[in-house]
Amino acid sequence: MPSGFLERLLISVLFALAGLAKLLGLEAEVDAFARWGFPAGFMYFIGILEVAGAIGLWASRLTAFVALCLAVLAVGALGTRLVFGEWAMALVTAVLLAITLHYIWRHRDDLLPGENASGFSEDDRDGGRSSH
Repeated sequence: MPSGFLERLLISVLFALAGLAKLLGLEAEVDAFARWGFPAGFMYFIGILEVAGAIGLWASRLTAFVALCLAVLAVGALGTRLVFGEWAMALVTAVLLAITLHYIWRHRDDLLPGENASGFSEDDRDGGRSSH
């Protein structure tokens, strides 16, 4: 089993659980969004994005882009946790963000079609011999 599989599984499960908690309107989530001053509709919207991202992470052609979108959500969550002094949950969110960023780094070639991490296109790497 490739190491990237476990990383992707962990990210998708954690985002799916977080999203489902919001979509199910669990009391802790409802209270948190109210405490932060966000409307309930925003909670459901974030939940949809988290669940969709958790599923989309398994779409091979989109995995790096979806992980990038999930990282953006995690940055917002981390910022909210820090602003409201929720240090323990900020730490959990920061760890999830770090894992997600590591996954993105490992799949960075997928973010720029036709280029690899070195910035060279397929044509550059094979001396222009590839057919189009």
